[in-house]
Amino acid sequence: MKTIKKERKLCLCCMEEHEVSRVRCREHNIFQGVDVYYQAEYDYCEITDELLASEDMMSANFLAMKNAYRRKMGLPVTKEYCDI
Repeated sequence: MKTIKKERKLCLCCMEEHEVSRVRCREHNIFQGVDVYYQAEYDYCEITDELLASEDMMSANFLAMKNAYRRKMGLPVTKEYCDI
């Protein structure tokens, strides 16, 4: 887990205002029956030792997982998340 930035805000894990870290983690998942590894971003609360993803982060993390699959299968990658 690598810290990207820190910001003082209301933490939705512990419901306290404090410095919350934005972190990047290496994730593993199985997508379409294929093992994929990709970088995902989360907010991290040091008080509760929990990761939390906003809706935008979940969308970006899902796109990163699908792009990891596409790269592994030799397919073109998607640049943006599109909810259609």
